[in-house]
Amino acid sequence: MPTNHPAPIRPVSAFMIAAVLSVSAAASCGSALDNVLDGFPVTVIAPEFPAAWSGADAWELLCSGPGSTPRRARLLPGQRLGLVLSRTAPAAIECRPAFGRFLGLPLGSLWPLDAREDGSLAPDARGGYAAALAAALFRGGLDPGFDLPRFAREAERRMADPWDRDPAGFAPEVAAGRFRADWLGQPERFAFTVGGLPCALAPDSPWGTALVPDPDGSATGSMAAGVRRWMGGGYCLAVSMDGEGSFAWALAGPDPADGADPAAGTLTVKALPSPSRLSSDTRPPWARVMCLTMARPSPVPPSSLPRARSSR
Repeated sequence: MPTNHPAPIRPVSAFMIAAVLSVSAAASCGSALDNVLDGFPVTVIAPEFPAAWSGADAWELLCSGPGSTPRRARLLPGQRLGLVLSRTAPAAIECRPAFGRFLGLPLGSLWPLDAREDGSLAPDARGGYAAALAAALFRGGLDPGFDLPRFAREAERRMADPWDRDPAGFAPEVAAGRFRADWLGQPERFAFTVGGLPCALAPDSPWGTALVPDPDGSATGSMAAGVRRWMGGGYCLAVSMDGEGSFAWALAGPDPADGADPAAGTLTVKALPSPSRLSSDTRPPWARVMCLTMARPSPVPPSSLPRARSSR
């Protein structure tokens, strides 16, 4: 894929130069002036929540780039955040929906590739998929000379939910120049059924489907191998699926430290190794089994699927 080039240099205002110099007084004059001349003011416009995420509380924004410290902010839909980004180095903007203390997968934008004529950035679903790969490359100290927008377009075209394949999992092959677009084919999906859901839960992906429980609290969904989450009402359901359709799930409730009923924070883990066997174990706290919600390896080795101890 062809390498994309940064946006052309634009004039920097005298006000901006004065502001940067004032906060950089402790640094050398030469390095401060270099930072000013390389910086460009950018406005990030927080998107409206998609219908699937209508119950979210806010956006958690993360801005990252090669060799830089990630910057974080919390925004409401429609709010604007001013940043000063490099004219010559790329950056990834990720906006994750916050459902209480739980975060979904990002909408996003790439700087400068997604910049509008006025220099603003408006994160969207496709941009979030590309930004997640860019951020993974940045964490490895790499500047992606790779067509990230095309990568996201191909993923959206080839898969019902691009997050069935974690974009960060492609980072080693992209870095080595071995990535192939046909790796973005739709993976096999497996059905699962969970119980005890207290309310409808929104998907972690903007392309995903909500889980709506029946009167008994049961709901059925489908997913590819990996780990996916559904959130809402202070709860987070994490489902871990192996490549053969066996799965485990965990339901976390509101944090008792926030004044919630301690019983609401109890964790239930169920492993389904086969239709003929079912074992379960209920135990707090959530932090001990956070492996269920860690980033999905690609491919997912079957041996990594958590199993609950048998009660027999």
